[in-house]
Amino acid sequence: MGVAIRQWLGDFTAREAAWFCGVALAPLCFHLVWGGVDAWQVGAIGSATAGGVIGLWLVLSSKRRHVYRLRRDAMRRCEYLINRIGHLLESIPRRTEAETLAALHEVRNCYAETIRLVDEMGDGDSRLAASLRMGLAQIGEMYDMQTGSLRRTDANAADFAAAMQALGREADGALRGR
Repeated sequence: MGVAIRQWLGDFTAREAAWFCGVALAPLCFHLVWGGVDAWQVGAIGSATAGGVIGLWLVLSSKRRHVYRLRRDAMRRCEYLINRIGHLLESIPRRTEAETLAALHEVRNCYAETIRLVDEMGDGDSRLAASLRMGLAQIGEMYDMQTGSLRRTDANAADFAAAMQALGREADGALRGR
């Protein structure tokens, strides 16, 4: 029930709700203060009219505001992921073979999530998306080379699992706690 109401009315911020209440109640308060109790009917009509107009405007513009919020949040997440990719790539020379493999695996995950977010924003055919896809392909090649050079031993598997956990993931690459 709450989800249906939220979809119909939109997701209003506290600032929008306060603005709506202020505009809707202003005529009533104005008439009560300057006209006394006898003018409450005129104030109520003014409040209803103002509330209806502002409410209609908020409902009609809620879809656009929602899209802007989603896009802003996706851009923030993309910026975080790109910074994380840079940090992980800078740290690779100081890592062991298993840690390097785990870092490359995490970089692949970050690239994949960034590409997914860019596609969801509708920018899947942009230059940014193309460069992200090229970066993912290069990291995939590096990951394959590192996997080939890393000998399959129990110690390396344990090192890889420990490195993945240090990066906040399980040994299979899934996020911890999910």
